[in-house]
This record gives sequence, structure tokens and C-alpha cells, in this order.
Amino acid sequence: MKAPLVWALRHRLRKGFFRNLSIVASGTAVAQIITVACTPVLTRMYRTEAFGVFGVFMVWIGLVSCVSSGRYHMAVMLSRSDDDAVNVAILAGGLSVLTGLLLLLLLPVSGRVCTLLGAPELTPYVIWLPIITVVSGWFAVLNDWAGRNNNFVLIFWSIIVGSAATNGWKVWAGLLDPSAKGLIVSTFVMFAAQCTVLLQKDFGRIARLVRSYCSYSKIKCLAKQHRRLPIYRAPKDFLNALSQSAPVLMLSLLFSADKAGLFVLVDRVLRAPSAFLGDAVRRVFYPKAADIYHEGGSLYSAVTKATAGLAAIGAPPFLVVVVFGPKLFGVVFGEQWVEAGIYARWVGIAMYSMFISEPAAVLVPVLRLERSFLIFEVVSLGIRVLGLLLGGVLLHSDTAAIVLFSLLAAASNVIYIAFVIGQTWLGRARFLERI
Repeated sequence: MKAPLVWALRHRLRKGFFRNLSIVASGTAVAQIITVACTPVLTRMYRTEAFGVFGVFMVWIGLVSCVSSGRYHMAVMLSRSDDDAVNVAILAGGLSVLTGLLLLLLLPVSGRVCTLLGAPELTPYVIWLPIITVVSGWFAVLNDWAGRNNNFVLIFWSIIVGSAATNGWKVWAGLLDPSAKGLIVSTFVMFAAQCTVLLQKDFGRIARLVRSYCSYSKIKCLAKQHRRLPIYRAPKDFLNALSQSAPVLMLSLLFSADKAGLFVLVDRVLRAPSAFLGDAVRRVFYPKAADIYHEGGSLYSAVTKATAGLAAIGAPPFLVVVVFGPKLFGVVFGEQWVEAGIYARWVGIAMYSMFISEPAAVLVPVLRLERSFLIFEVVSLGIRVLGLLLGGVLLHSDTAAIVLFSLLAAASNVIYIAFVIGQTWLGRARFLERI
């Protein structure tokens, strides 16, 4: 009886996985089409300096978002019962609100902080930092809640509406006043639109669950049960975000906002193919991995197949960028962005390695590897920043800084993937029993 049951389980997971993947990937594809269509318009509206200021602001948002909820929202997907899920969701959302309030208290000294960090031009826009922190934190909670309930159609529409809202705002703001403010506010518009879509269908059920199950003692117990997330995963994600954003910060600090703006465009464009399937795989592969975990199955086959599939799919578009980067950027985005195409040649290598690492990244909380990857991110961040410093300070070249950063980042990602796959093969986690 065991073999037919195992076959049926694998068949169900495989069928559900690809169906859900196609739904989310379709939404991501439409969203990226909208983004790609608007980008050439935006690059002719906004100056490179505006993109640079926007990029530095988004770095701050990304770093704060990594710790604002303690990453407790990731436990929503892993919770076995609605009781646990709704309480851990309240915990994550409440911590995001608390973080936003703490940031509000820092507004009186925001000018000094911005100057200290080498970005005084951000001072007028700091008020948006706590606002976006709260709404982005709740988006993470609602997105994982939808994934937990296999409501991938809702995620599909949230992706499309979010992309349409943020890009539409950028174009409208660019017509009125093409400054960094329009780009920054568009981030709030995106998260607010996505939260609205995700709440639209399930709000009544969520409200009933909150009334029925919300308990301070339960929240306190779950906070302790999932303490590995704030202790290990939040710092790990913070360091990972910092390592990815280091070029924007370093280019702005060592050179100018214009150079940072060039990288921002490259990052925006090259993340499009990554987001097309990489983000979809993350959203769908996570609940699949959780299912395998609860069933006591092996994740080795699933993660190797997903990684190999992404490697094959992502190779052609990234290869085109590496070979024809400068010419493509000049034709598509305008002559002022040709230098960004030079950056893209090297950043494409790092971005490709990050693209194929998505399945491995999904398994970190499932395999409980947060502590190991916190150490890994510390070392990786140090190596990447060293590459930027060698190119920027010693060689006095922004291009050299990007080259060294990209090659070292790619090497780190390859090691990252190999380590996670090795863990699934060795079966060190208690639930990796061969079936």
C-alpha cells in the first residue's frame, strides 16, 4: 500500500505545484510587461539623479522591512491550524505597526541621520519611510495568508493591480513633476493596492478568525515557538538586502547620485526576468515544501529539479544582456543610459545566479538553517563590500567596483545553492526520511 500512496502524494503535489505556478507566473508576466512597457517612458521623464535618490530610499525601505515584522509572517505558511496562523499574522502585523511608530519618533532628527548616511537629499521624503514600512509589512502577512489558503488567483490579481498602480502613478507624477517624490510615493501606492486586493475576498473570514482565536497568551507562545525567525532569519535577510543594495549606497557615497541611478535602472530591468518565474516559484514552492515537510518526505528531488529548470529558462535572456548590454540600453532607454548597459553586462551574471537560487532560498526556514545562513550572509556581505571598496577606492572606477561586486556575488550564490542541496541530500533535518 505504501508505494501507491507515495505515488499519489507526489502526483498531487506535482499537479498542484505546476497549476499554481502557472497562475502566479502569469500574473508576474503581465506585471512585468506593464513595467517593461513603462520603463522607457520613465527613463525619458526622470533624470538619473531622481532614480538614484529613489534607489537609496528603496534601500532603506528594504532594510527596515527585513526586521519590521521579525519575519514572523513566514510562520503563517508553516502553521498547521488557522488558530496558529491568525495569531502569528497578528504578531507580524503588529510588529510592523510598532516599527512604523518608532520611525515616526525619529523624524525630528531625520535630517541629521540622512546627512550622516551620505544622503541629505532624502530628508524631504523621510516621512514616507514609516508609512511604507507599515503597509509593506501587512502586505507580506496578507500575501502569505493567501498562499497558505492556496488562493493563488487572488495573488495573481494583486500582482497585476500592484504593478499597474505603481507604474501608472510614476507616469502621472512624471508628467506633473518628474522628481524623486513621485517615484517614492509610487511604492506606497503599490503596497496599498495589493493589500486592498488581498483583503477584498477574505476579509470577512479573517475578521471571524481574529474574533474567535486571537489570544495574547497564544501570540506570546507562538513568538517563542518561532523565535528562530527574528533571531536568525531577520538578521540574515537584513544582511542579504544590504549586500544586494550595497552598490546603490556605495556608488552614491563614493561617486554621485547619477551613478547610483544607473545601477537602479539596471537592477530594475534585470529583475524583470527574475521576477517572472523566480518570485512565482518562491510563492508556490514554499507551500509545496511545507507540504512535503508535514508528510515527512524528501526535498532533494524537488529542489534540484526546480533549480535546474530555472537555470535552463533564465540562461537565454541573461546571455543577451551580457553580450549586448550597452547597445540595448542606449536604444531602449535613451543615450544617457548607455553606461548603465555596461553595468548590466556584469550585474547580469550576479542576477542570474540569484535567480536560480530561489528554490534553495525557500528551503531555509523549512530546513531550519537560519543560523547557518546568518553566518553565511555576514561573510558574503563582507566579501561583496570589499569588492566595491577595491574598485571604488583603490581603482577609482565605478565600473571596476560593479565588476568585482558582481563576480563575488555570483560565487556566493553558487555556494549558497550547493549548501542547501547538500543538506537535503544528507538528510540532516529530522523530517528528511526516504519514502
